[in-house]
Amino acid sequence: MLSARLRTTAAVAALTLGGVLLSGGAAQAAATDTTIVVQSEDGVVFADEPLESSGTCADGSTSAVVTVTVEDDVVAEDSVDVATDLTWESTLDVSDAEGDATVTVDCFVYADGDSVGTASEDVFILALPDLEVIDVTVSPSKVRIGARLTIEATCPAGTEVAAVAAGNEDADEPFLMDSVVPAANGDITYTGTVPKSAETGNAFAVVACGISDLEAALSDPDSDEFPTAFGVGDFTVLAAAVAAPAPAPAAAPAAAAARPTLPETGSDNLPLAGLGAALVLVGAGAYGVRRRTS
Repeated sequence: MLSARLRTTAAVAALTLGGVLLSGGAAQAAATDTTIVVQSEDGVVFADEPLESSGTCADGSTSAVVTVTVEDDVVAEDSVDVATDLTWESTLDVSDAEGDATVTVDCFVYADGDSVGTASEDVFILALPDLEVIDVTVSPSKVRIGARLTIEATCPAGTEVAAVAAGNEDADEPFLMDSVVPAANGDITYTGTVPKSAETGNAFAVVACGISDLEAALSDPDSDEFPTAFGVGDFTVLAAAVAAPAPAPAAAPAAAAARPTLPETGSDNLPLAGLGAALVLVGAGAYGVRRRTS
């Protein structure tokens, strides 16, 4: 099972990549004292976890019916009792659902009567791919800007290509992104330099097995690339080392030629379109599943 961190990342990626627009709260209808709150990660519900909701019903209600609809099809339904304080709770199995969904509660005084109150909330049901999560290590664990780092991981044996990326935790773009060819047993060792464009602080490295180009996998809806395994490793970016001041040059003879000026060295990171490395990776999996089932 994916970690909470990766699940939250996938939730954000699903919204970003899918262009899902959620209302951000319950849409009230009929009676204003009928409410619903769906437990979610910023409007995203995971298909492999129970969908939990709760709320209140109109005065006099004795039961509540909770339904989940996707494209007007009911994918899950539950009938629960309303407590004496007019609250209710429901747990539903949405393991077979995916996509934009609406969770609705209808409150009843009598089981065979009309609804006395209704409320609904829009969510996105995300079915995460069944991917192997691998360990990713970065050495050194604290690396200075301008210094080299090494990213290591092991993909499933026989993996022909893998994508590697690294970036600051809060950045929208990775500062390193490349593809590598794993060894026959799946081992990966990638060495790169932390560019001047990197920021100090928490950072992460991502390895996506089976993908050669993270950007293409996300930007091209017809891409066939899909990760077979992935992992995220943490490290810290430190400020660049401060060079010791050079000794003052000796006075040159009056007739000496001017001292040549050495060109500045270093390179800037090429601009990268896309998300942060972890978002790119997990989003690729989520986007791929959603695309193939649409």
